[in-house]
Amino acid sequence: MTGKTFLPLVTALMILLLSACSSPSLPQLTPTGIPAPQESPTPTIAVPENVASMIALFAQQNNIDPTTISYISSEQLDWPDGCMGITRIGYLCAMVITPGYRIIIDVNGLTVELHTNIDGSVVLLAPLSTAAVQPLWMDWIDGHTPCLEAQLSDQDVYSGSCNQPMTSPGALTTDEKAQILTWNRTYAAFVAQTSAGMLAFYGQGSEVAPSDVQTTIAQWIDNLIQGTTTQSTALPTELAVAWSRSGGIAGFCDRMTIQTSGTVEVLSCKSNITPQPSVTLNSARLSQLNIWLKTYLPTEIVIKDNATADSMTVILDFSGKGSQVMPEDIKVELMDFASSVFNSIH
Repeated sequence: MTGKTFLPLVTALMILLLSACSSPSLPQLTPTGIPAPQESPTPTIAVPENVASMIALFAQQNNIDPTTISYISSEQLDWPDGCMGITRIGYLCAMVITPGYRIIIDVNGLTVELHTNIDGSVVLLAPLSTAAVQPLWMDWIDGHTPCLEAQLSDQDVYSGSCNQPMTSPGALTTDEKAQILTWNRTYAAFVAQTSAGMLAFYGQGSEVAPSDVQTTIAQWIDNLIQGTTTQSTALPTELAVAWSRSGGIAGFCDRMTIQTSGTVEVLSCKSNITPQPSVTLNSARLSQLNIWLKTYLPTEIVIKDNATADSMTVILDFSGKGSQVMPEDIKVELMDFASSVFNSIH
C-alpha cells in the first residue's frame, strides 16, 4: 500500500469514529438485556384560572406564603346548603343548593381542602374528606426529618410518619377531650405555619385565633404525640384571677387566687378554718384560662343577690392581657369557672 492510499484511509476511519461518538446513544440495557425505562419529566398540572384566584384568596385570608402552596385537584359541584357543607356555631345556613368548587391543595406538606361558591368570593377551609380520622378537628405535621403527622378528632388521636398509615396510641383522656372541645367551640378554622409545626385547625367558633394561640395549640399536639403533655404553655407566673365570696346566711368569707401558672390558693378570713393546701389546675382548665387571658382586657365582675338581709356578694377580678372587651356570656362562663374551681378543692 502506498502512502498516497494510506493517509486518506486513516482519515476516513477517524471521521467514522468521530461520527459514531456524536450519534445518539443507544438505550442502556439491564442485566436481563431489556432496555431500561427512560425517565420522563413529571407533568405539571394546570391550575384553572378561576381556581387559582380562589387559592390566592385563601392564602391571603390565612397569611400563607403562596409559594408554599401546590395545587392537587379541583372539581365543580353543588353544595347542599349555603354554608357549603361546613358547620359553624352561630351561623344559619340557607337550605338551598349552592354551586361551587371543592379544591385540594398542599400547604407546606399538609393536604388541605377548600370549599367555595361558584364565583370564588367565599372560600372556606373544610375538614379533609379523605382523612383517616373522622370527624377531623386538627391536622398537624412537625416539619422535621423524618416528618411526623397527627390527626385528631373529638375522641381520638392518630399519628405516624408523613404519607404513611397512622396508628392510634390510645383514646384521648377526659381533660384532653375537654381542651379540644374548648378550642373547637372558641376559634374559627385556620391554617398556620407555627414554630411548633404546620397546623390545620377545623374550629367551629367565631373568634380569630391569635398567632400565639395557634402556636400553643400546635405545641400541645406535639407534646401529646411525644407523650409529654404538660402545662408548659402557661403564661409567666402572676395573678390571673382573684375571687372572693362574702355574706349570706352562712356568713361566707372566702378568698381564692389563681396564678397564670395554674397554682390555686384558697383562704378564709375565719380563724377556725384550716388553710387549704395549694393545688394546680388541670391542663384543660389552664388552657382555657390562658385563652381568656390572651383575649380579654382586665375585668371586674360583681354579683350581689337581692336579699335585703344576709345578702351575699361575689367579686372576681380578672387580670386579662388581651385587647377585647369581655362580653357578658364570657363573664358568666368565667364566674362559673372560678366557682367550679373553688368547689372542687374547698
